[in-house]
Amino acid sequence: RLTAKPSLNTTVRGTTVLRDTAVRITWNAPQRVGYAGYVTLNEAKAAIAAATGFVMKDNVLSAALYEGLPAVGVYSVMFSHLPPDAERKDLEQFGNAESILLERPNYESLDNARHAVLRILHSCGNLSNFDLVLPIWNGTILVWATFETHADASNARDHLDGQRPRAIGGKTFISARHVQSLDFSLPLSKFKMLEGDIARLRWTWRTRFNHDVTLVDRLMSPDGPVHIRISAENLSNLGIAKAGFEQLQHGEVVTLQRKPIWDRFFSHPSGYLFLRELESRYPGIGLRTQMGKILLLGPIEQRQLARRDIMTRFQELQARQLWRIPLSGRVVGPFVGTHLVTLQKTLGPENCYVHHISDQRNLVVRGNEQAYRIACEAVEKVQSRYTDTSIPSQRSVCPVCFTEASVPIILTCGHTWCTSCLESYLVSAVENKAFPLTCLGDDASCTERISITLARKTLSGEDFASLCDASFWSYVHARSDEFHHCTTPDCAQVYRTVPGGVILQCPSCLI
Repeated sequence: RLTAKPSLNTTVRGTTVLRDTAVRITWNAPQRVGYAGYVTLNEAKAAIAAATGFVMKDNVLSAALYEGLPAVGVYSVMFSHLPPDAERKDLEQFGNAESILLERPNYESLDNARHAVLRILHSCGNLSNFDLVLPIWNGTILVWATFETHADASNARDHLDGQRPRAIGGKTFISARHVQSLDFSLPLSKFKMLEGDIARLRWTWRTRFNHDVTLVDRLMSPDGPVHIRISAENLSNLGIAKAGFEQLQHGEVVTLQRKPIWDRFFSHPSGYLFLRELESRYPGIGLRTQMGKILLLGPIEQRQLARRDIMTRFQELQARQLWRIPLSGRVVGPFVGTHLVTLQKTLGPENCYVHHISDQRNLVVRGNEQAYRIACEAVEKVQSRYTDTSIPSQRSVCPVCFTEASVPIILTCGHTWCTSCLESYLVSAVENKAFPLTCLGDDASCTERISITLARKTLSGEDFASLCDASFWSYVHARSDEFHHCTTPDCAQVYRTVPGGVILQCPSCLI
């Protein structure tokens, strides 16, 4: 029987493949508990600080103050998850203890336990990989066993789960879960930026999903990358976890009252420089903009400081007054070309732009009365220059600059544009969201739409992609009754309304 699964979309990089041939196996590691007594509380606390997180022969230790028997000093410290062959000298390195006591290990050999588990797995099917994760955290062995088929993985789960082999003492049982998993790879620099958030995400998921979802990270070489594996038995839980992890990679969205904040300022050079200055001011953070959102990466303390500065600048921008100056006839063309650029050099590109609503185009100016007067004078100059009836209106004249078209492009309606004027018109639409894009011929009354083929030929690959993205979201947001976002927070998938009873599964977050 032939089975196939589609690859899953990932908004971070390339595609992520859903794997359903893995078994997550856990059991108690061979270990012992030790006790040390100290004369003063400060000595005991110093020993705890030194031992907690210390890796001893692949075991990550933990330590805490202990009251009860055995009482080994005025202040007793219990050291957990020690290797089974740990000795007194291993505890002496954490401080000057007046006495030390070691319990017997639960069992002696990890190698014997590993071979016992491998024998069972090989009897269940074609085992393609056996990966024992080191170091050992919380005294629990974690193994990933990957099989050739889904059926073999299920068979291994059924045979191994609940077993109590003699090789692990005969008392400790093995837990085996047939899981679905997703693998990610992060550059070491990015992992270090996200490390604190990944740790918080891991602990949050333990509570939220009742230990169903696990996140394991492993440094593949000293220079990276870091391999991340997210796994769960429940596919819905895995989908929610995937969306949360990808959101973490994108960055924290800067919001106000749960809505992303945005201003044109952040997409222009002055806004870009402002964000780069914040990155220099608060080392360790990363800032970028995407689809009308500001995204923050890095340590949470630094993010909070950067967020405060971004919010202050945003509120300053929003407090400025907006002025709207209607544009019509031959005035429209120049203000999607060189005349708008000239005015933006004076007022700032984020403070001066053309806004298109239905059939009405307005020059929008942000600032004080002086900025408004400068814009009005610019519009009046264009009106006096281009509304003269002596200016030719033949179709060989560009409707933007009103001169003989340079490097001409002839549209299907017959109007001729300068290549540079058409390019500026298309690029400005990304920010202005003026869709659909129509020819500006016949004093901006031509209804001929700019074709996607022409846009592709005129623009660079990056500008064309930005134009398509802006056009798509403008279309979707204008039809809220027809299109709906995926219900998972921050999932970018959009769906059309479907008849009742139809079940859809999101290819991005799996829900």
